[in-house]
Amino acid sequence: MFRRRSMTFVLSATAAATALLFTGVAGAEPVPEKEGKYCATLLAKGKPGEASPVVTRHCSDTKEVAEAAVFSVSADSTWLGSVSEHEFQQGEEEMYFGDSGPCDAEGYRVDWIRWELQNKTSSFLGWNNCNYVTLYDNSNADPSAGYWSAADLGFNYTIVDELPDFNDRASSLRFRNL
Repeated sequence: MFRRRSMTFVLSATAAATALLFTGVAGAEPVPEKEGKYCATLLAKGKPGEASPVVTRHCSDTKEVAEAAVFSVSADSTWLGSVSEHEFQQGEEEMYFGDSGPCDAEGYRVDWIRWELQNKTSSFLGWNNCNYVTLYDNSNADPSAGYWSAADLGFNYTIVDELPDFNDRASSLRFRNL
């Protein structure tokens, strides 16, 4: 009987660790995602200076299905913005949503852009007061290898259709309002 309980505990612990790894909560580095051209990631507010924790991520071949999966977890989610593989928001896309409302001065920080978009981002959007978006060449929002920021244009959104000086270089990003 002792042996059966030990085996059950080991299996339960292994299942829990695996679940954490694949939801993005435990892993620091990105892993290849599920199939789908469009992914939607729901972020929680991080502590100042830290990454925003991933609440959930869903991928699909359609935007609507990916978005609906996020809203099924948190109906009050706010669209923060997205990054796209090609210019003018074409190709693979990662959409980011916040569970704590629109951007403020601290904003939301993404330490690893989705694996399929690592160093392949060519355009992005910032929405709902996310009017200051910074893309970083390194992970963990580390500016040492270079970064590119969209200046506040006086709107509550930012649309950048092409990145001639930073095309295919982004590994992490930060959405905020300044």
